[in-house]
Amino acid sequence: MSNITETNIYEEVEQLAIEKGYELVLLVGEIKEQAAGSHEVDEENKKIKITINNEYKDDLSVGVHELLHAKLFLTGFPKTRTYYHASQTSLNSVGRRALVEIENIAQHTIIYPEIINLGYSQRKLDLVYFEGVKNEIDTVFSGLNKLGRAFRLLECYYRLPEEFATIEKDINEKQNAEYGLFRKMKRLLSKTGTPKEMRKAMGSMIKLVEEVVKKETGSQLYLRYFTTLNPYFNEYQLKQKASKIVSAIKFNEYPDIFLINKEDDICVTFIRGDSISYDRYKNLLEEKTLKEILSM
Repeated sequence: MSNITETNIYEEVEQLAIEKGYELVLLVGEIKEQAAGSHEVDEENKKIKITINNEYKDDLSVGVHELLHAKLFLTGFPKTRTYYHASQTSLNSVGRRALVEIENIAQHTIIYPEIINLGYSQRKLDLVYFEGVKNEIDTVFSGLNKLGRAFRLLECYYRLPEEFATIEKDINEKQNAEYGLFRKMKRLLSKTGTPKEMRKAMGSMIKLVEEVVKKETGSQLYLRYFTTLNPYFNEYQLKQKASKIVSAIKFNEYPDIFLINKEDDICVTFIRGDSISYDRYKNLLEEKTLKEILSM
């Protein structure tokens, strides 16, 4: 492996992990979908695992990229968490894949510029990605494949904006629907510099995916409810009666309660139905402050 452990960014992330009580694990091995690198956050066991594909073990930029994902998590940027009975819900493979894309691309708006700021380059990898996007300009996409194409256009734009500009006109002409989705996504992700801004952007992206899936398939994913995003409530909100800031909903077919942020209609957390009744929990929202509810 390259000397990634001797870099400043590794030392910084390792120290952050220690401060947050996490173990940082660095591995080299095979990765699904032949990705150059991957990162996994195990919140239950307080472990962050970064894996570098064997093929890229000597490419420092790959390790730096994954370390920056870890840094964003450790510094409080939002992470999607799916409902634990998600396999029994409408959160199908399309929804799951969309959530991965949303979280990754939102973080990439910060990561790609930061890689350059740190003096590294993953241009070799990015050019391969660009060529893949370019080679599919004449491909006709249908249904939800249009959504997948829009995500790839967005990723390509953030990787190599100047190169993307050289093919943007052709994409607009030949894949107008996909290009339109790309433009919407790009606008929604225009502000991601703080945890709160990124949460807002990711929430808007989740709603856009819901809208596209409903239009293409007629199905409602309820991604905004079956997924939580870190809430960022201020001190004033925390002191308010909980029912002013959040609401509780329940789906008849599932045992648990979903706590929803009224401001953006995105789930804050899941409450196990075997620990409290729905009616009692709703009463507590009227009786307790938001801070008290969140600490339960």
